[in-house]
Amino acid sequence: MLSGLLKLIGYLNPNVLIINNFLLLLLVFGPALLVTIVLVFNKFSNS
Repeated sequence: MLSGLLKLIGYLNPNVLIINNFLLLLLVFGPALLVTIVLVFNKFSNS
C-alpha cells in the first residue's frame, strides 16, 4: 500500500522524488565509510 502511494505521488509530482546523485552516493556509502574510518582509527590507536 505504501509503495502504491509513493508511485502515485511520484507520478503526479515527479519533481518531488528527484534525488541528487551525490546525495544518493552519500546515503549509500556514507555509513560504511564512517564505520571503516572508526575501525581503522581504533586499530591504530590500540597498537
